[in-house]
Amino acid sequence: MAETKERLDVMLDLETLGTKEGSIILSVAMVTFNVDVLKAPKEEFNYHQHISVLSSLFHHLRSDDSTEDWWMRQSEMARQKVLDGQKEALNVDGVMRLLYDLFSRWNDKYDLYIWGRGVGSFDLPLLDGVMKKVVGEGYKTPWRYWSAMDVRTLVNFCKLCGMIFMPEETPHDAHADAMKQIKEVQVCWQYVKVERAV
Repeated sequence: MAETKERLDVMLDLETLGTKEGSIILSVAMVTFNVDVLKAPKEEFNYHQHISVLSSLFHHLRSDDSTEDWWMRQSEMARQKVLDGQKEALNVDGVMRLLYDLFSRWNDKYDLYIWGRGVGSFDLPLLDGVMKKVVGEGYKTPWRYWSAMDVRTLVNFCKLCGMIFMPEETPHDAHADAMKQIKEVQVCWQYVKVERAV
């Protein structure tokens, strides 16, 4: 009989200069959490790092005009955060190798679930593409295809079931977005538990 692994949930959020694989990632945030707000995650991890655009260009990562235009339409505070982030940004190689090793370990040790808003169509494919360029030969995607969990789908499901959400804006900051999305998942979890108990 196969050993049952403990569950580990991770919220992922990226800020980028494009929406397709091979796009420059400006910053990444990853936070472990428990869907049940009353319980701690199996492993504590809270990470937010800006990534050097210049180091990304060495790997032939790119930006796209539509995303650059989108950033120009954002608030001055959001745009300033991007500029300030570049002052403390790390080389893309170091960040991607750290995350690759971390995801590989989690994937082996836990029943891993990676959450995000559109994680299966945006965050994970973009992150996977950049890690593949950095790691190179021998690269293997460090999560299973069923690991992707979408916050947007869960929230929309709960709305259809009658749950009311209060909109909460964040300044397009990867860590702030990740923390907001954790709250959304936990609120939905509590709602579903209560509704099921009725």
